[in-house]
Amino acid sequence: MIKYEIKTGSAFLNEKARNQRDLAYKPELKGMRCNSCSSDTIVRFVESDLKYVKAEIHSCCSTFDMRIRQKLWPNKN
Repeated sequence: MIKYEIKTGSAFLNEKARNQRDLAYKPELKGMRCNSCSSDTIVRFVESDLKYVKAEIHSCCSTFDMRIRQKLWPNKN
């Protein structure tokens, strides 16, 4: 199961993180699960700069991490 955490410390950045989660991550990753692991995958939104939010993906295994990244960024090698 994929879980999302938003902990930036700023109301403005929390809003940006919620928008990024709802518009980019959730629609793309909906229904994905790891068939070989029983632990959760955490997508944590953290402050990257004073104005930006970045997502850190903490997957249950490297195979599922690769599947997530391929789904989110298909053209990136």
